[in-house]
Amino acid sequence: MYDATLLFAQKALKSRDILKTLGVFPKKYVFCTVHRAENTDIKDRLENILQSFEYLSKEFAVVLPLHPRTKKMISIFKLEQYLKTIKVINPASFLDMLCLEKNASLIITDSGGVQKEAYF
Repeated sequence: MYDATLLFAQKALKSRDILKTLGVFPKKYVFCTVHRAENTDIKDRLENILQSFEYLSKEFAVVLPLHPRTKKMISIFKLEQYLKTIKVINPASFLDMLCLEKNASLIITDSGGVQKEAYF
């Protein structure tokens, strides 16, 4: 995973315009992901997470690729109001994810893969 992250991170930075598409600048946004059942399938927990993202979005651009499970649970729990000030995008490709991770000022995630990539 380390080798793949290093190899593709450089390619991602050269070939991706995801930042331009989203209208965010390097080190000027918070990159968030949430998809684990423990965080999405309990209304209070998911609501607290989304409230935190919304709070952050008052000071920073917040980019949130919305996982299908998370999207479904937001709809079921009727929590869409917390997404109004967040740059919600469809699940991103591997190269776009690397680009978003590498350029974020802060990463908030429950993804083990994103945690490792961010560390690398």
